[in-house]
Amino acid sequence: MKKDQTRLMSMLAFVALILSAIVLFALFIAGLVDKSFDPSIFQFISQLLLTVVVIWVGWQFAKGLSTFWKVLFIVVAVVAILGSLGITLLPQINK
Repeated sequence: MKKDQTRLMSMLAFVALILSAIVLFALFIAGLVDKSFDPSIFQFISQLLLTVVVIWVGWQFAKGLSTFWKVLFIVVAVVAILGSLGITLLPQINK
């Protein structure tokens, strides 16, 4: 991996983490001020951004592995993205 790619990925991971922290802190403050505030869209964006950055950084490692590990990584990445989008593969249990 080139030094520029490593630097870019490191920067994106840093920015994603900082943005996530800012969003969560702002949501905490907004929840204290306004009880009717619905933070779900901001939480969704924050979670999706973190998931995408982690997958991207993880792929940089996984692409140097054998085909089995690449396929396994892709399957897990798809499940992680679906989870970030709120889609679950588990059956719903009604109580």
